Parts: sequence; structure tokens; C-alpha cells
Amino acid sequence: MMGQEHLARIVIRFIPEAEVLSIDILGKGNINDTYLVNLKNHRPLVLQRINPAVFPEPEVVVDNSLKVTRFIANNRPENQAGLQEIMIYPERSGRSYHRDQHGQVWRLSNYIEDSVDGASIHPDTRAFEGGRALGLFHQQVSGMDSSQLGVPLPGFHHLPGYRDAFLEALSATEASEDSALAYCLEQARVRQDDAEILTRARAENLLQPGVIHGDPKLDNVLFEGRSGKALAVIDLDTVSEGLRLYDLGDCLRSFCNHAGEKPPDAEMVHFDAPTCKRVLQGYHASGTRLEDAEVALLFQSIRLMTYELGLRFVTDFLVGNRYFKVDGERDNLDKARVQFQLLSSIECQQEEIERIIATQFRSSKG
Repeated sequence: MMGQEHLARIVIRFIPEAEVLSIDILGKGNINDTYLVNLKNHRPLVLQRINPAVFPEPEVVVDNSLKVTRFIANNRPENQAGLQEIMIYPERSGRSYHRDQHGQVWRLSNYIEDSVDGASIHPDTRAFEGGRALGLFHQQVSGMDSSQLGVPLPGFHHLPGYRDAFLEALSATEASEDSALAYCLEQARVRQDDAEILTRARAENLLQPGVIHGDPKLDNVLFEGRSGKALAVIDLDTVSEGLRLYDLGDCLRSFCNHAGEKPPDAEMVHFDAPTCKRVLQGYHASGTRLEDAEVALLFQSIRLMTYELGLRFVTDFLVGNRYFKVDGERDNLDKARVQFQLLSSIECQQEEIERIIATQFRSSKG
């Protein structure tokens, strides 16, 4: 953890009158350094250092999050029962971020009080509420011009690019007798030709881009502890222009894997189809509707977003763990194995998942 005095000075760059009481590490994110800031006579805040090793232009990340949150705040219907507002505090110079003497970029935002993560919420409730929260987010940004957002992470959710990066890393990898690695490499190779499915549909104008969250996994939804109601979709690092199917596929990938990304045994991993149904019911309950082409490709989006994450984890392992934070040398390999196990479970249940999708979106038109 960085020194309290240094962090306090950064907070004062955003709120000059702030009297800092304490600053503590918040959460266990894979990318950024995040701190909970307690002030005198002020609600708690969240201070984040945007990781330049991941985001080549950290200021774009903060600018995007400010643009999106301002658009939502300025276009929120009166008396709408939706999500709590995420507020990005501009630095006193007027910029959306502060750059310290070391060149590090910092963002300050509000802290969602009286919230809990999904671990303490009943799986049925969190699935419905997670889907509803994502649908509300899509509804809130639906009128925003996505072209005004910068690119926070070049190549993000561009599966052909991740496939090519994997193949390049593989070509520089020596043969190994590691069974876990062999399993992951085989799973990655046999599906490489499917990497073009969503990008081809976009190129053919079957799918239209818009503003997306980019990372709507379970960890990025906060809930009210007593009722289980979703309060906010957080972590706006990857808000950008993209396909809604990226978000919905990734949300289902995350919420329907009850074992999580780091289970004690990858064999525990399973895609839970009833949870998929509840997520889609919640998404529909938000009032957001999918286009016919999106419905037709929804199963593929679940499958391909899972494949994408597996590819990213195994590629990062092959190149020496450069992207994701790791606690041990094999962390990314273990995470890749989990995603490929989940992918196999999804594919084995294709008929059932497609039936759930067809039933939900057929009924949504009635």
C-alpha cells in the first residue's frame, strides 16, 4: 500500500477542503489499486490508481467513466426506480483525473454505502437482480453516442485478436508435459476458428454497437444486503463502444458459474442453466429488449465470452503473467482451466440454454 500522506495529498487535489481520517485498501481487484477514503463531514469515497501496465492511456479510462456517469445523471427520468448513481469527482483543475509526480493517474468516485457483494445474496435473487442491473445500465446509456468514447483497452473483446495473440505466444512456447497446460492449449486450439462469429456479424451490420460496460461480472454488481436488490454496477474502466452481447454473454458466464473463478477443484465448475433463466428474466424485467439478431446469437455470446477469458488467462500464463495480478506463477493457468471447464459445460447444455433463450424472448414479445 502506498503511503497515507501521499494518498491524502491526492484526495485533496480533488477536494481541497477534505480532512482525511483514514485510507484503507478496498477489495481484491485484478487490475487497479483501490482504496476506501474516509473523510470528516463527508461520505466515504473510492480512490483508484489506474494501472498503466494494463491501460496504455489511463486518462482515457477516467474520461470515459466521467462522460458515461454524467450522461446517465443528466438523462435520468424523474422518479425512476433504478440504480444508485456513480459519481466521478473531477480534479480541481477541471480534469477528470489527477496525475501525480510519478506520472500515475488517479480517479476519485463515490462509495456505495450499505452495499454487499453477491457472495451473501441468495443465488436465485442475485441472478435476477444482476440481470436487471445490467438491463438498467443498458437502458441508461441507450441514447448516448458511443463514438464519443475513447478506446480504454486496445483490442478489448476483439476475439480474433486474442486468438492471434494466443497463437503467437504458443509458437514461442516449448513443449511441456504439464497436463493442465496441455488441456488448456487443446481447448484453446480446437475452437480457434469460431473467433470470428461475433465480429463477422458486426461487420455485416447484423449487430449494432453501442455503449457497453465491458466487464459486468458478479464482482462488479453491488447489492443491498437485506433485500438482495441490486444497487449499482461498478468498475467503469472498460465502458466503451461495443456489442451488448459482449456484456450479456459475460454476465451469464460469471453469474452462472457458482464455483467462481478460483474453486479448489476445476471439476466443480458447471454452468447452471436455471441461473441463466433467472438472469434473463431480470434483464427483461428492466424493460430492455434485444433485437432478433442479438437473440439469435446470444448462446454464441455466452460461449465465446467464456472462450475469450480462457484464452486471455492461458495467453497471459504463456507470456509470463504480464496482465492479470497473480498470487502465484500458475494462477492464470488455473483460471484458464476453470474457464475451459465452464465452456465445456456450456456446450454440453446448448440445447437447454437455447430453449431458455427462445422461451424468454418469445414471451417478452407477448
